[in-house]
Amino acid sequence: MTYNLLYNAAMMVKQGIGAALCLKLENQFENLCFVPLSPQLELGSVLAWKKNQVFSRRCQHLSAM
Repeated sequence: MTYNLLYNAAMMVKQGIGAALCLKLENQFENLCFVPLSPQLELGSVLAWKKNQVFSRRCQHLSAM
């Protein structure tokens, strides 16, 4: 299966339906643990947006950091 929300995948893993492959996040789920892949895989992420995009106040604040 595929999933969009890690929480939903975690609930299915708890039910014994399978395993979830995901990025390590700061989320913690009772009785589940994150097991790193070996050898380690690295991911390069890119964030892009339209030129002259209008951002909310919060986004403008974060981009100034």
